Amino acid sequence: SGDPNGEIFVRVGLSRVERRLGAFGPAREQAEEAVRLVEDMRAGLQGPLSRGSFLATRYDAYEELVALLMERGHAREALEVAERARARNLSEDLAEGSLSRAAGEGRGGGSDRKRTLQAELQAMDARRQSLAAGDPRDPRLRDLDAELRRKGIELDRLATVRAGLSGFRPLTAAGIQGLADEESVFLIYLLSEPASFAWTVDGAGVEPHLLPNGKRIDTLARRVVAAWSQKSQAATRDTAARAARELSQAILAPLRHRLKGRRRLVILADGALHLVPFAALPVPEASEPLLLDHEIVLLPSATFLDQQRRRLAGREPAPGEIAVLADPVFSPEDERLSRDGSQTARSSGGRGFDPGPLQRLPFTALEAEAILRLAPRKETFLAVGTDAHRDLVTSGALRRFRLLHFATHGLLHPVLPERSGIVLSQVDVQGRRREGFLSAPDVAGLDLPAEMVVLSACRTGLGREVRGEGLVGLTQAFFRAGARRVVVSHWSVQDRATAELMARFYRGLLGEGLSSAAALRAAQLSIRSEEKWSSPWFWAGFSLHGDWQ
Repeated sequence: SGDPNGEIFVRVGLSRVERRLGAFGPAREQAEEAVRLVEDMRAGLQGPLSRGSFLATRYDAYEELVALLMERGHAREALEVAERARARNLSEDLAEGSLSRAAGEGRGGGSDRKRTLQAELQAMDARRQSLAAGDPRDPRLRDLDAELRRKGIELDRLATVRAGLSGFRPLTAAGIQGLADEESVFLIYLLSEPASFAWTVDGAGVEPHLLPNGKRIDTLARRVVAAWSQKSQAATRDTAARAARELSQAILAPLRHRLKGRRRLVILADGALHLVPFAALPVPEASEPLLLDHEIVLLPSATFLDQQRRRLAGREPAPGEIAVLADPVFSPEDERLSRDGSQTARSSGGRGFDPGPLQRLPFTALEAEAILRLAPRKETFLAVGTDAHRDLVTSGALRRFRLLHFATHGLLHPVLPERSGIVLSQVDVQGRRREGFLSAPDVAGLDLPAEMVVLSACRTGLGREVRGEGLVGLTQAFFRAGARRVVVSHWSVQDRATAELMARFYRGLLGEGLSSAAALRAAQLSIRSEEKWSSPWFWAGFSLHGDWQ
């Protein structure tokens, strides 16, 4: 009928039938042809989100091929198929050499149509704020949200950088093994029906593991995150602990013998597992968290890590140590601009899609001071208050620093989560309004060759959930901008505890010479040891993504 999408659907179904009949050869032929068709169709789509969304809808082709390969004992081939579908947009960008080029989405670049769409999206965000502030159930929001989505898709399809398949070469099983050092083991997940799969990979070999069905794991993961992402009372802590034990039993117990003696767990998550801070998961059949014995590092894909290491191998280190942007001014009524301190309570909302006011985060200034005391003064840069503005980031001035630290509000876009970001100063020193929102697409178009970016703000690790791509948002945006590793948050973190966590993190990093993963682990263990901050809500909200070396 000339319908390739329908053909994919049919071939996946035929593969399942042949497999159930015991005909492995014909089943494999059907599944491999389905995957080939998926990739041909994906390559013909314009825009990374469109390509990612399409692959997500046809992910069952990869799942079927993995399932029949695993069923026949071909674990290494199955792992390679799973890797082939993981974080494709990000890996293809690296393969095409477009890491530091704007993809036509950042403000100030691209065609007139792109700039027009950016302005229209901003105006619609402002309109949305006005409506939602008056009535969150305003019926006009439905049509406005639909228009936001339509404009977002149009902007995505105007991307000037077309990632092709010619430069993309997914790693083989042997290549993934080559990335694992003696102290590390890779935990690679694929959620599917009726069973899920995992592989543990180290220099010695690849071992497959059978897990429960994907729907159960997805449900458990979301339940755990919902329980941990709020300040729990004693009555709810037992419920949270029980949910965490069930998830641990589902995704860690089948491979626990491979975790013994390992200092570092390198996790390639799938589905809702991207939302989970693995550091807080209990060791199977125990109550202590993984963090007690392991560093935790998250990766979008093994291929990404290999490409990133190759590309950044010859990069000269930046001359400066660290730049910190903290405690921005969100309102003209901020007490730092007005003698009448009582007006601070009237601080207004900052970004169009956020209906509520953005309150000052006073502990972020203390956080900044604590961090900068650990580095030589001549190698640091501090921007607070109105000096912590968006133009400072987009100007390129931060390129000369190895470490970038942002301590502010993070905002998750309610309609276009891939356009989430952080809020910097929204007024100048005279109290005049200025653009302060730095979105993920803005970041992706910058050149920020930092060794590490720390986003000490709420929900900076979230974004659009795209099967295979993971959470498309700030983390991937900073990778595209050139960062080697990124520290982001899973939920709305607590201001004071976060300030203390970050101070201890940098004490380990700059004062004791620990690696990023080891320093984060030490800081989280330290916070957890204090009774008032023992809940995972206080200490487990941040994770390290990217290269741990």
